Amino acid sequence: MVAPAEVAVSAAPADVDRVLDNLLGNAVRHAAALVRISVLPHARTARIWVDDDGPGVPPDHRELVFRRFHRVSSDRSRDGGGGAGLGLALVAETVRRYGGTVAVTDSPEGGARFEVRWPVRPTPHSATM
Repeated sequence: MVAPAEVAVSAAPADVDRVLDNLLGNAVRHAAALVRISVLPHARTARIWVDDDGPGVPPDHRELVFRRFHRVSSDRSRDGGGGAGLGLALVAETVRRYGGTVAVTDSPEGGARFEVRWPVRPTPHSATM
């Protein structure tokens, strides 16, 4: 499959790596069998969706998962494959530092959809418009 258009975000490569590594690692940990990544240009932002078919994130935890040390359930211990509750907080802090947003909703796949909206890097062509 070929992307419909090239998208370059305004961010340091290490920060893009950190965001994608945490989102994809989280999706892989919680997916039953499927992780889907979509990158879509949208106005002045790049929309990045990471969908999985796992248990999802309950509505009452959707804002909280971006806070440090928050876990959806206590049985997701570090010994059981869970993390320290820092990955999604790092994602949110990194994306917000560049003027973007991150949210979690229901995925069409049945699990969670994490959506990042990241400002795109202006191209020389767009700067003259």
